Amino acid sequence: MSQDLESLISDWSYNEDDEAENVRLIIGLDGREKIQIRIPCGLLQWEADGRPDGERPHGHESMLDYLEDELLQGRWPGLDQDFRDALNQEIMAYYARRVAFFRLSEFDRAKRDAEHNLLIMDLVREHAEDDEYIEEHEKWRPFLLMDLTRAAALSKAKQERFIEAIDAINEGIERIRDIYEDGTISPGEGQELRALEDLKFFLRETHDLGLTPREFIRTLEDEKLLAIEEEDFERASELNERIKSLQGSQN
Repeated sequence: MSQDLESLISDWSYNEDDEAENVRLIIGLDGREKIQIRIPCGLLQWEADGRPDGERPHGHESMLDYLEDELLQGRWPGLDQDFRDALNQEIMAYYARRVAFFRLSEFDRAKRDAEHNLLIMDLVREHAEDDEYIEEHEKWRPFLLMDLTRAAALSKAKQERFIEAIDAINEGIERIRDIYEDGTISPGEGQELRALEDLKFFLRETHDLGLTPREFIRTLEDEKLLAIEEEDFERASELNERIKSLQGSQN
């Protein structure tokens, strides 16, 4: 059997103008789905499930699974340089595959891979002893939450559940704002929040969406707080009853 890739890529040219054209899902010889990525000088192939490279570190599906299992067994191997390198390699592999899933509109899988890296980040924050190493990961938490939120919202929009998509975006925005308000991470240029606001605007414009029920309740809550500040307690009481009624209808 020839090992020459020419037969695979001769009819699949690299498209420098549309990255989505450079990614495809195939069924491998083992019956499992694979992601193929056309690059200018050849082809990459990853597993669609499990670790992208198909490796099983320490007999587990991933380094994350291995370390979580060690913790359950009351053992913690520590995070020496070898473990750090292995975790960083896994994070980058899941990130790269996440990008591919976005291009394939496989949003649930993109969300799954974002959640995987978020769990690694949580594990590092909770168990690593090196503050500098923790910060090295934590600075990416807003970006990771942005991708997680985008994936969740786009998955719901793909199912035409547009109100839930908007609510998912709002929840993601709040999570990122909480991180910045905590003061441990600099907000930088705020690109994550802008990206989510842009996505929300796009969904509203494309599908002619008004306020979601949750957004409307939030608006009434803001009005109630303003009424209290102005000592208009009758208005505040009316708004409070309306909020309770709307919240009840949401349950």
